[in-house]
Amino acid sequence: MRADVIHPGELDESLLARWREIVARREYLRSPCFAPEFALAIGACRPDARVGVLLDNQSILGFFAFQLGRFARARPLGLALSDYQGVVHDLPEAPDALDILRVCGLRSFAFDHMLAGDPSFAGLCESIQGSPVMDLSAGYDAYCKARRDAGSKQILKLGTLRRKLERERGEIRFERSAEPGRVLETLLRWKSEQCQRTGSVDIFSHAWTLDLAARILETHTPAFAGTLSALWLGDDLLAAHLGMRSDRVWHYWFPSYDHDYAKFSPGLLLLLEMARACEDLSLIEVDLGKGEAEYKKRLATGEVPLGEGLIETPGLVRSASRVLRALDSWAARTPWARPATIPGRLVRRIRYRRRLT
Repeated sequence: MRADVIHPGELDESLLARWREIVARREYLRSPCFAPEFALAIGACRPDARVGVLLDNQSILGFFAFQLGRFARARPLGLALSDYQGVVHDLPEAPDALDILRVCGLRSFAFDHMLAGDPSFAGLCESIQGSPVMDLSAGYDAYCKARRDAGSKQILKLGTLRRKLERERGEIRFERSAEPGRVLETLLRWKSEQCQRTGSVDIFSHAWTLDLAARILETHTPAFAGTLSALWLGDDLLAAHLGMRSDRVWHYWFPSYDHDYAKFSPGLLLLLEMARACEDLSLIEVDLGKGEAEYKKRLATGEVPLGEGLIETPGLVRSASRVLRALDSWAARTPWARPATIPGRLVRRIRYRRRLT
């Protein structure tokens, strides 16, 4: 196996067609994060984006996307905005991770949302956390029944909140594909205010992330589309969500809501409307993203295991990578780094900021 390492902007139509063919045949690659359109959008915003085109003689075996750093250190394509990572390949047996690094000329690769079932990296995961999903393959009504049968009262409670809000304020309206403008501007402002309240890093304070959001929303192909959805109460915007979808999965990416309506859970009301709309879009799943938020536990029907770890080749770079990861791990474990503490928030901000630059 060998590799041609190129910028995503150098992917020609034949390479894009091959990438789409592999993704369509591999069910586990159903996330829009594995679509070539995602790589193209990131490549348009980041000059350090790379794709290793894996080859055997003249046959295209697959693709390995990453961000190229100093000293041949690599990170996932899209950095902190990449919610799924893995090798897009069409081989009977998965290629060895060290072989992939070698042919791509890399010394190390740090990952945090790797498909835990990817044989190339499975044995290298230091920790595994699930990405909760809502299974809508049997339709929205069947999904709701499954949640009730499982003992979750979340959907029932949200229905009560919605009826109360409509009695008091008027009819709620769902807009599946909203025009940017006011909706996007308001969503970004809400996200910024949320980050200020919680002491977390404002993702969209970086120019490249704003550029990426705009490019994602401009992209519409049969297997990938950026989507901006909104929930309205008359002329008042209650909640909005910026996400992307493949031909099978709607990825729940950047939601937010008007804090003045927090007691009515407008963000979750919007999420249920999105789930209801999946049938019309022929989507089978809403992926809620890695995390342990309580609403995810109550609404999810299952999860996709994702791993975090580091693979590296011997040498000086290996030692440096180990030191950085050891510091991160120690900072996360120390008592004063708990999320509820001020030092804990600072640690999380530093670690997250490093994943955006």
